[in-house]
Amino acid sequence: MKTRSNALWRAARQRLAWTWGLMVLLGLWFAPLARAADDWLPTGSFPDWQLPTGGTVAAGAIGSLVIDPAAPGTLYAGTSNGAVYKSTNGGSSWTVAAYGNSQIASFSIQALAIDPAAPGTVYAGSNVGGVIKSLDGGASWTPVNSGLSSRSVLALATDPATPGTVYAGTGGGLFKSVDGGASWTSVNNGLRANVAALAIDAAHPGTVYAGTHGNGVFKSIDGGATWSLANSGMVNAEVYSLAIDPAVPSRLYAGTNAGVFKSVDGGASWTAVISGLNPTLVNAVAIDPAAPGTVYAGTEGGGVFKTRNGGMSWLAINNGLSGGSIVNAFVLDPVTSGTVYVATHGGVFKSINSGPVITPLPDTGQTITLPLPGGFSIAASAQQPGTQVQLVETPTGAVAAVVTAGSAVLQHSVAGQPLI
Repeated sequence: MKTRSNALWRAARQRLAWTWGLMVLLGLWFAPLARAADDWLPTGSFPDWQLPTGGTVAAGAIGSLVIDPAAPGTLYAGTSNGAVYKSTNGGSSWTVAAYGNSQIASFSIQALAIDPAAPGTVYAGSNVGGVIKSLDGGASWTPVNSGLSSRSVLALATDPATPGTVYAGTGGGLFKSVDGGASWTSVNNGLRANVAALAIDAAHPGTVYAGTHGNGVFKSIDGGATWSLANSGMVNAEVYSLAIDPAVPSRLYAGTNAGVFKSVDGGASWTAVISGLNPTLVNAVAIDPAAPGTVYAGTEGGGVFKTRNGGMSWLAINNGLSGGSIVNAFVLDPVTSGTVYVATHGGVFKSINSGPVITPLPDTGQTITLPLPGGFSIAASAQQPGTQVQLVETPTGAVAAVVTAGSAVLQHSVAGQPLI
């Protein structure tokens, strides 16, 4: 069962292991550091969340949300009172895709998924009615439950490489369909407990991760035929959400009852990354594909938190998120960087200014300071007009200052460190 944490935010003492040095090569500066820091990279303006005009999706909590990868303005939202709503204009207005339908009424829609090969095909997972499917973008729905012995569906995932292959995480384990839901087979060999979160490695679709309530994460490398524990460091965790970094598939984040955990080795081991999170019960995690070090965490009662340094530290970003302190799901626009949608108990909210922070340097050549974790910094000065710098996390976990336009002189705050 979920339990909320009401503890006050406490700054954690940090221990950083720096390998000193500075590299200016092809516009990159790297500063390796440990992952236990309690410092913030520059965040720029906080995202301003808005409940778009016509965006009050329904009376009831929004428990699930999905975006059409082929038409990012199209979203579906599932509610706690048996409705699926649809927007075709980025949330500016919503229409009822399913409500009062005998196949979906009185259900709580806990999961949604779209077939990427046929975006009009939408799957909805409910609390008592199993899986309901639409072939026409939500205009009509049909139950698809043959072989699905557990009808409490907590998670859905579609195979990005094989149309018609769908996984359903339920209170009775995991089920798989290879015919678009027409029939389901239990795939629980080595898998224990109910399955509340699913993630498929898009680069290797046979690799599937399942998050459970009470047993952490399990991993399959054969499309669910067999499973092995992948929960070292997070044993007995209740896992509510999983996200795979599209740039580095061995890097994962898990939202749990004990905060966010991170793995950099394909689930072999996990480390808690909770500095700044309060409360620590995390229902949803999402990675910005345009800036992999940027991760969002949706909490139970504390709204949205964001990190720009791969989880080393988190900051609440709730400006405008009125009534949205309980967050259940995120979707990020795959085309427009910085556009994020969040499903809450207060409706669906949208932010359009959550993209990577680019720092323009003064054309005069004046030196400005870019703070780094650990109380360190980079002094940056432009060598030509229009120079811009961005701080990011690299695939190796280093902090990098990237000159995105023009040219600059970059100097570490520790005197005497050579340029390599």
